[in-house]
Amino acid sequence: MRTERNEQETVKKDEKKNRRKKKIAGGILAVVLVIGGFAAYRISTVKEFPNNAKVDEVSVGGLTVREAEEKINREANKVELKEDDRDAVTVKTQFKYEIKDTLKNRQALSVVDPRNYMGSGANYTVPLKVIGGEKETAKRIRKAIPDHKGTVETKDAYIDYETMRIVREVQGDTLDVEALTKDVAENREQSPNEIVFTFKSKDYIATPKVKFDDLQKELKFAKYYLADGLTLRADSGDTVKITPKQLSKVILYTEDGPEYSEEGAQKVAKELAKNYSQDVYTVETEEGAKSLINYGIKSSVDEKKTAESILKAAKSKEKGILYLKASNQDLSTRVEVSISGQKVYYVQNGKVKLKTSVVTGGPNHATPRGIFRLAYKERNVTLKGSNGDGTDYASKVSYWMPFNGGIGLHDAPWRSSFGGSIYQSGGSHGCVNMPPAKAKQLFGYIDAGTLIYVYD
Repeated sequence: MRTERNEQETVKKDEKKNRRKKKIAGGILAVVLVIGGFAAYRISTVKEFPNNAKVDEVSVGGLTVREAEEKINREANKVELKEDDRDAVTVKTQFKYEIKDTLKNRQALSVVDPRNYMGSGANYTVPLKVIGGEKETAKRIRKAIPDHKGTVETKDAYIDYETMRIVREVQGDTLDVEALTKDVAENREQSPNEIVFTFKSKDYIATPKVKFDDLQKELKFAKYYLADGLTLRADSGDTVKITPKQLSKVILYTEDGPEYSEEGAQKVAKELAKNYSQDVYTVETEEGAKSLINYGIKSSVDEKKTAESILKAAKSKEKGILYLKASNQDLSTRVEVSISGQKVYYVQNGKVKLKTSVVTGGPNHATPRGIFRLAYKERNVTLKGSNGDGTDYASKVSYWMPFNGGIGLHDAPWRSSFGGSIYQSGGSHGCVNMPPAKAKQLFGYIDAGTLIYVYD
């Protein structure tokens, strides 16, 4: 009986122990589930790094992944270059790093990492992979090392399109900044916390990338396709020459023959638009139509149509056309100087607002003809120069309005009469002499940039 009772008591004790173990296991599971749920909640809802978190020793506490990425890019973009025995120079590099995906992972880990809620926080490492910014960094390095060109600059061989000859390469002691930049980038990837980059200049001497022998075939190509340049005829009748060098942007050398570049034609058209000025303009004046040499009206080139013409002419080796846009410049307001009539007109919006007799330059000091613009205007000026007999003169004027170097309109208080044939025997030194009251009036009407026609 005692043995049977003992066995029953033992069974009860085991059952009690099992129930206790199940309770403990259930409790642990509940805690795990709570912690796991909390962690999942934190990861899904908290988008910032905890306050004490760091990435590669850069504090990112309170920052989103994007903000942390920007900060790390800034912090990881400083290097001290130490060349030979010189003092180190600091360069703000411009590398772009591929770290966003890794940062997302680190941020998710950081919000449930207990180290960030006690002590000084956790520091996470993020591999740096340079994915851009080398060109801009190379510019910064060149600026930081002023003598990077060395005592003798390394130069590639090139074709001189004016002489159609190859200019040989030069082996100098120029620093190979591109190679240096590449090594700096690799060092940042391998040792992100290492700021100082030490190098020997002799290990980074640039060598010519293009040599004399490399250009032999291209020279033959240039002589055949580019040597004659290209001629364009403008709507105005002017002839414009495209140089062999400009044409080399349009007709490109390849091993398989010429390629014609639409982009190159557009660049040349833009250059022409910037520099072209129509030589002669026919304009309407108060004394009829006049054809004048143009110094003041900027011609407007139709770049799109001209580029198309250049491309077509390059392919056919025939003359092209420089297309001009219809002039949209306001010619209705201007000053006119009539040499034959010895008159000055001020025309505003097509109507004469001022008309006066004047005295222009004499036979040996003719007032230049053409289309000009007022350079500026100034009060109370002393005009100085030389007389025909070798003596000097100094004339004080109250209203000075120059339009061609030292030639301009001004008051001439020393004269008592104007107009007629006075200029033929008693003309000015080239300026347009005006009655003082009329000069004052004109001075008040015009400003720098006003068109001025001078015609016979």
